[in-house]
Amino acid sequence: MAILGIDIGTTTVCCKAVRDGDCGEILSRTVKNDAFIETPNAFERIQDPERLISIARALIEEVRAALDEPVTAIGITGQMHGIVYLNADGVSVSPLYIWQDMRGGLEYKDGLSYAEYITAKTGYRCAPGYGFSSHLYNLNNGLVPATAVSLCTIHDYLAASLCGLARPVTHQSDAASLSLYDAKNVRFDAEAARAIGIDPAIFPDVISNTAFIGKTEDGIPVSVAIGDNQASFLGSVDDPESSILLNVGTSGQISVIGDPEKGVGAIEARPFLEDSYLLVGCSLCGGRSYALLEKFFRDVCAMCGCEIPSAYPFMDRAMEKFSPEACTLAVSTKFDGTRENPNERGSITGIDTNNLTPENLMYGYMKGIATELYDMYRGVSDGKGGKRLIGSGNAVRVNPMLRTILSELFGGELTVPDCKEEAAQGAAKFARLCK
Repeated sequence: MAILGIDIGTTTVCCKAVRDGDCGEILSRTVKNDAFIETPNAFERIQDPERLISIARALIEEVRAALDEPVTAIGITGQMHGIVYLNADGVSVSPLYIWQDMRGGLEYKDGLSYAEYITAKTGYRCAPGYGFSSHLYNLNNGLVPATAVSLCTIHDYLAASLCGLARPVTHQSDAASLSLYDAKNVRFDAEAARAIGIDPAIFPDVISNTAFIGKTEDGIPVSVAIGDNQASFLGSVDDPESSILLNVGTSGQISVIGDPEKGVGAIEARPFLEDSYLLVGCSLCGGRSYALLEKFFRDVCAMCGCEIPSAYPFMDRAMEKFSPEACTLAVSTKFDGTRENPNERGSITGIDTNNLTPENLMYGYMKGIATELYDMYRGVSDGKGGKRLIGSGNAVRVNPMLRTILSELFGGELTVPDCKEEAAQGAAKFARLCK
């Protein structure tokens, strides 16, 4: 018997089948997320939710058809923070405003952005890309559809769609990613919402436990969807209490189980399973910053009349011969700012007449990615050390130099799990825990 795990990521969508007994991988299918919608607004990052649901459903059917055994449950995860509006029938009536959307960072009133205003007026952590900073902007700019009665994450929408639910259900791991979430009482804060002009009727229902929320048309139980950060942690580590997860994909995260009281500054305390919390530091670029450098190299080649499909093979070969001691450049990869300061930007410093080389830039970018995560970790470290370093995400898997840099900075051997598509793996493991 098998369990399916679905991950609706920012750039890919994955469906993985694992054994019901031990969550060992049976097979996995990953396709490109081609749901991005072009927009003239520089701050706007939106996707087509119906396209994403269609991709996910097709993957589920493809994987089920390839299996020689029945599916006993479906677990779901996806890109956190973003929101889509649903009508009374539970059907989307808007684009998906993803976590990279920066409308919440635009100026609102009293010299504050929408996200800053929410934090100042309610005390709840909020940042551009968080669901309710996007919602507040949409409310004040006439962008909330008249037929919208609820909002939720894209993976909440998939779960509700598979179960035929008219109203979405969100897990605490995702609820906290939208803002205005009262973790102690497992609910969104209606009073705080009204104080900033948000009608709490738009809130999805929230649960904190590991539970199924319904069944597919042919009777397969579907778990409540969970956030991809929590799913990746669950899918990557065997011993959660003694592990540090370093995930570098499109963005980057440092995650460790800990005291929620340490969730201050750049560190978020995110609800995990039942009463436990993940302390999480997030970089907005992560692996995307290295992708920007790869595109720059391709553009240079094109400028010289030599089109190449990818610069990564050339970059990888160059790094095989590179000596880190030769790099005197310092790169900050905060090209999209930070959660705390969306207006901050990256930089390349220490340039002289000898060191501006492709190799130094590549190493500097990787060191910048790792350093941003390490600086966050120092804010939650208990100083005892001894935790296992677990690496996940495509950027970690395919880049030996990045793994070496992370190991040196964090002071331990970095282990990369055999399983790929960790978030989908975690979604399946979560479904196995559900009752």
